[in-house]
Amino acid sequence: MASNRSTIGATGRRPGFARELLIAVTGVTVLVAGCRRATVDIPAKGSGDASAPSTVVPDTIRGVIRRVGNDPLSVLVLQTKLGTVYSLRGAMLESLAKADGLDVMAQGTKTDQLDRSASPRGALVFEVKQFFVRGADGQVATDGILNEQGGRYFLVNMSGMRTDVPFLPRDLREKIGSWVFLVGALEKAPNAYGVLSERK
Repeated sequence: MASNRSTIGATGRRPGFARELLIAVTGVTVLVAGCRRATVDIPAKGSGDASAPSTVVPDTIRGVIRRVGNDPLSVLVLQTKLGTVYSLRGAMLESLAKADGLDVMAQGTKTDQLDRSASPRGALVFEVKQFFVRGADGQVATDGILNEQGGRYFLVNMSGMRTDVPFLPRDLREKIGSWVFLVGALEKAPNAYGVLSERK
């Protein structure tokens, strides 16, 4: 019995048993942890998707604004230099209507919807989020919110850039805070101008 006790030990277990038990428990722990890690690391549906708001890049189109058809069923469209026609939609239609005949760059979303009233072949619907006036009749154009400081007038565009307007037409001097456009070089009186949105 004494030899048995010296071999098995006072606890009744073999001397290497504790080490084997530790290895077995560690192996199970790693296996379980590995299973948990696998379920946690699988990205949720849609995470990292390019359509997430933080990574969305708006579609951009450029062309001349036109109104086609007869009221009350007329449609506002944008025709590119290549002849592609887009039917315009969105909350900015009122301002876009005042840009009739102007060359604009519009940002928003191209849809799969086809508007057959906008073109004989139909026109894809474009949801406009914002737009910028770029020209008129081959001349450069500038738009922005009209401001005045110390008797000097200037435009502030969507990105916050300030452009001085030393030759502001008298008709626009009472439109401080409105969104306006000027056609032609700003170093002289504009060839054309207008108001896209009145001050609110």
